[in-house]
Amino acid sequence: MKAIVFLPVVTSGVAWSIVFKYLLQGGQAGPINYFLSLVGIQGPNWLFEKGWAMLSVIVSRVIKNLGVNVIIFLGAVLNMPQDIIEAARIDGAKGFTLFRKIKLPLLMPSVMMITIVTVIGSMRVFDTIKLMTDGGPEGSTMVLVYYIYHQAFKMFDTGYASTISVILFMIVLSLTLVQWIGRRRISYYEN
Repeated sequence: MKAIVFLPVVTSGVAWSIVFKYLLQGGQAGPINYFLSLVGIQGPNWLFEKGWAMLSVIVSRVIKNLGVNVIIFLGAVLNMPQDIIEAARIDGAKGFTLFRKIKLPLLMPSVMMITIVTVIGSMRVFDTIKLMTDGGPEGSTMVLVYYIYHQAFKMFDTGYASTISVILFMIVLSLTLVQWIGRRRISYYEN
């Protein structure tokens, strides 16, 4: 089961995007719309309708990167110090209180690391956007990384693209610092 969950992570981003582009074809050409038509639902043109294009990209990226988060959480849960949990149970902690007061603070270092890695990963979603939608329809999937590429290599405005790249770096750095500083307020447990 772990291998199945982790398999999309080791799959090439290009191959993953091409497979999802095939699965999400409009009309009845795509397998997803075909199966929806079997139950009487007319599926949308996933990659060429404004409302559905970004959702399709997000879902494909979430499924692709889910394995890393699951494996990290699994490792964190399996390696929780059982003596602390047992001591809390002896002191009368049960159910949600045990989770909120003991287990969640023990998991917070992993939660913070996963949050930081996921935020940084979501900022570099270029390959999926390029292969699935090419920034369309009508710019609805034009995320900042793809916008930098568009400005530099399609509009040939490299100075502007470089400036936006620096701004993107500052955004990622700021988000990482906020999350890193915020970890002390959220987590009571530190190694």
